[in-house]
Amino acid sequence: MATFLIFIGMKKIFVFVLGFILLSCNPKVIEKIEKGDIMMNAMKGKYSYAQFDSMCVADTLPRELDEWKFLGLVDYETKGRHSLFLYMKSNGRNEIVYKVEEMMDDSVKITKRIIKD
Repeated sequence: MATFLIFIGMKKIFVFVLGFILLSCNPKVIEKIEKGDIMMNAMKGKYSYAQFDSMCVADTLPRELDEWKFLGLVDYETKGRHSLFLYMKSNGRNEIVYKVEEMMDDSVKITKRIIKD
């Protein structure tokens, strides 16, 4: 009787392992992706507030960050607060995305990405 129960238990384990192998070995389906939009980093780095102001003047952006989209974040480990600002601008067929992060040392981290068709 004990041998029969062990056989049933082994059979269940074998069916489970075989099912897992069959499900994990399915072919990967990759959809064909046509060439589309291209994203390029035009600016990425740490800049002073004067450089940020110059960028806003040159790119005709609002200088006040109150007019930008705001995202407030809190670091889980250090409990430090981070402020991210986002601004999107259309330039003909291209779109430009600006991301500004305020740093604690009187500077900002700016990422400017151009999305081309």
